[in-house]
Amino acid sequence: IYLLNVKSDEIGQMETDRQPTISIQDLEARLPGNKHQETIEIALAKTLELNSGEFNTSDVVANIREGSLITVEFKDIDGVYYSAVVDIPNLQQSYQIYSFYSVGDKTPEGLSYSTQYVLCLDDHSEKIYKDFNCRDLFPSNTRRTIVFDYLNYFQFNNFGVFTTKKEDSSTIYIDVDPTINLPSSVEQSYIQETKEAVRSLGVSPELFEYKINRQSNIVDL
Repeated sequence: IYLLNVKSDEIGQMETDRQPTISIQDLEARLPGNKHQETIEIALAKTLELNSGEFNTSDVVANIREGSLITVEFKDIDGVYYSAVVDIPNLQQSYQIYSFYSVGDKTPEGLSYSTQYVLCLDDHSEKIYKDFNCRDLFPSNTRRTIVFDYLNYFQFNNFGVFTTKKEDSSTIYIDVDPTINLPSSVEQSYIQETKEAVRSLGVSPELFEYKINRQSNIVDL
């Protein structure tokens, strides 16, 4: 009896070294220390397979769109979050990537590898190619999930923010001291500051509703 050690042609989910990838130009140079670049490039390849059928990965290069790369350093959890639009000229397609990677030992378990998303451009993004009926690998509420996951890590000086855990929720609550009678202009400045935090995650603030929360307006979490 002869036993042959033959490696299966089928690539397992955890075999990242055998997964097809799409190179994102200059990503490594612009984000040194990014330990999850390969993961986001695998997700990009899978998304292209969903939208393009067969193609040769060696012929496809994704370029970071000028001015689209956004980074946020979260020092409390030793991590760097980033988002960018990537354009793929030879396929005439664009996508938005969202990722996070740890640079220390304070990152919550699972956070660094759970945020590795490639999404179709939404209606708030500039589209330079014609519509190709783009399909996502991830749920339609992924952008809201990203904001809900990271908004609490921002440091707001005079207020806090929180969201409900309901999957269909699109409301961000701005928690203020109920003993202080704030002018409307101050409340609006808190809303604007929150919107800027959302925008810094590469997500349009227009996806959410913003409500000031006082003691008389406690919401059910």
